[in-house]
Amino acid sequence: MKYIIKKAVIVDSKSEYNLKQKDLYIENGIITKIEDNIVEQGVQLIEFDGMHVSPGFIDLNANSGDPGHEQKEDLSSLSKAAIKGGYTHVAIMPNTKPVIQTKADVEYIKSKSSALPVNIMVIGASTIDAEGKELSEMYDMHTAGAIAFSNGKNALSHSGVMTKALMYVKQFGAKLFTYADDKHMSAGGYVHEGVVSTMLGLRSRPSISEELIVQRDIALTEFTKSSLHFNTLSSSKSLHLIKEAKAKQISVTCDVAAHHLLLNDECLAQFESVYKVLPPLRSEDHRLSLIKAFTEGSIDAISSDHTPQDIESKHKEFDLAEYGSIGLQTAFAVANTALHEKISLNRIIDAFTHGPRRVLGLGEQIIKSGAEANLTLFNPNLKKVLLESDIVSKSKNSMFTGKELQGVILGILCKGKYHH
Repeated sequence: MKYIIKKAVIVDSKSEYNLKQKDLYIENGIITKIEDNIVEQGVQLIEFDGMHVSPGFIDLNANSGDPGHEQKEDLSSLSKAAIKGGYTHVAIMPNTKPVIQTKADVEYIKSKSSALPVNIMVIGASTIDAEGKELSEMYDMHTAGAIAFSNGKNALSHSGVMTKALMYVKQFGAKLFTYADDKHMSAGGYVHEGVVSTMLGLRSRPSISEELIVQRDIALTEFTKSSLHFNTLSSSKSLHLIKEAKAKQISVTCDVAAHHLLLNDECLAQFESVYKVLPPLRSEDHRLSLIKAFTEGSIDAISSDHTPQDIESKHKEFDLAEYGSIGLQTAFAVANTALHEKISLNRIIDAFTHGPRRVLGLGEQIIKSGAEANLTLFNPNLKKVLLESDIVSKSKNSMFTGKELQGVILGILCKGKYHH
């Protein structure tokens, strides 16, 4: 296939064409020319008002229902949501049924997703059944193509097991992901501990339950001289600890979920279970601190934390409803809405592109002649109200249905084809 992307502003901090408006000629999945004006017959034109183009977005934290809960999301519907969100690569968590924890499990996902229009990357379970008790066969999964290892939202509370996991993955250069939560501090809590939880009378999860584990795991990473990535940090103190660790050259990275940059716990006033997520939406002070940490470079990436839940799981009394919100389709728009007046577009896009690549140890993706055309097309200035009819995930549990967001995805180029 041949395409010409017309009059697009290139947003790529590593490209010589950064913030310049150019035409891009794509042939067989490769960028062959970047010029001011490319004219050729018999080529599909991609042209939109206000179009920008960046390296393809990469998500570090999405959940699929396959295997076991395909009624919530399968790999096909996940890929459709990824396209609508501008993602060319999506890393999926292992918390399926059964858990992704063997070489065969990894091969199943890779085989089933190979023909999909986006690249599905497999995160294997770091412990058996993601229970945090005994290490899984991470090396076997690594050789089968697992991109990283995690227990998902099952926090690894045992310090000895975490130490062994850090030492084990270090031997073969794999990346360990973790979710920071002291289960003994947060047990039974649904929302952030603060004024709102007190007013609503809801059992709470204090931010210190995250911060204690961040502090512990930074110390263990330093002790083992290994490498660790923290998923979906939400506390101001957590990001301060990350900043200090990076200053000491400890090999830690982190991401935040897009919704934590835009929403706070005041959304919970009507007890709407769509806002019940892990980690919980925190206070406005925490939200503003996350944005400040973003400006300081403490945050490496923005993730979708895509967690599909069907009606039966979500439309219940608040305390009985499952945790999670879908986010693949809206993550960029949500983050852009929260950040565009405070942070440059380059910095925002880096958190969806170069940042996740560094975390995963992937090679650089730079917009230049001869490069592979994994590209995201978007308009960062266009505003749109998200309608439920727009949602392509099987589950509709979005926190942003009916809300106006700034930033619209126009499509992706991936695997040699344009998808929208």
